[in-house]
Amino acid sequence: MTAETIPYSLESVLKEIKDSIQSVDRKLDTLQQDVDQKLDNLEKDFDQKLETLHKLVVG
Repeated sequence: MTAETIPYSLESVLKEIKDSIQSVDRKLDTLQQDVDQKLDNLEKDFDQKLETLHKLVVG
């Protein structure tokens, strides 16, 4: 194995890692918001259908 010179400083590598982590964090936040919104919509739809069913059964 031969030793190769690495042209990157530790600081620049760590900055790239930090930036990548922040990017993933933003994507996860967006995904979480989307999932929360979809769950809220499903809950509203379920509640409406349950209420309609209850009215049909009870009268």
